[in-house]
Amino acid sequence: MTPSITARLAAGAYLLAMATLLIGVGYSLLGLTGLLIALGIGAALLIGSLPRGSAAANMLHLGAIPLDARRAPWLYGQVAELAARAGLPTPALFLLRAPQPNALTMGTRDDAAVAVTDTLMQSLGRREVRGVLAHEIAHIQANDIWLASLAGIMRRFTGALAVFGGIGLLFALPALAVGAISVPLPVALLMLAAPTLSGLLQMALARSREFNADRTAAYISGDPGSLASALVSLEQRRRTWWELMFGYRPAPAQGRLTDSHPPTRERVARLFALAGPRPAPPTRIRTIPIRAL
Repeated sequence: MTPSITARLAAGAYLLAMATLLIGVGYSLLGLTGLLIALGIGAALLIGSLPRGSAAANMLHLGAIPLDARRAPWLYGQVAELAARAGLPTPALFLLRAPQPNALTMGTRDDAAVAVTDTLMQSLGRREVRGVLAHEIAHIQANDIWLASLAGIMRRFTGALAVFGGIGLLFALPALAVGAISVPLPVALLMLAAPTLSGLLQMALARSREFNADRTAAYISGDPGSLASALVSLEQRRRTWWELMFGYRPAPAQGRLTDSHPPTRERVARLFALAGPRPAPPTRIRTIPIRAL
């Protein structure tokens, strides 16, 4: 089984688990009616998660500055080349004024936009910036923006239904106390645990997509070390910022269930592992000689 198929199966499994939680909460609240409501909500979620407005318009709404081949020839050329290697049209390119180095992506495969912050360009060398851009392009190719949006909407609806059920349980406490009604323990536990479980599944999905984007970026750029070097540089800058602000360095991240990104050390190790003999590239990449942070 190729890595790309494994990544897609993992993403499907996480989304299926989140949908099961949503349906379970709906069924526990209102039985068959609740199940139908939850299914209806699921259909609405698929529609609601679709992008609205063009990616470029959304970037402009954030105050991003458009860049083109004339204003940023090297940067634009890199985005165009990496997108072509991934089999994608060239995304719109933007610059954001921000105190922290970062990059972000919006849109779909056919209508995407990539933005880098001015501090990112000042903090990294050209080789590292190319690795970051490849990472962003990889997110576009995998439709990770849509996946993240869908998972976020499911988590919020699951939490809302669970809160509604919890309020119902509170109002039912007097009846429960005198034995007039009964609530099965599994239902009560589901109402309490569903929001947390859904959030953990959302973060697990996000981490898996980061690993997948790292791997795809390595193939798109042809240089796994470029993204690895960028990750190390950005991690070092983050720790230095903490030291300047608070007089100490935070402990290295060990990888928590509530983190949306994997530990930098693990990401870097996986990227350097790709520098050896390369397995077959992920599907949908047309040219090989390798992505949002």
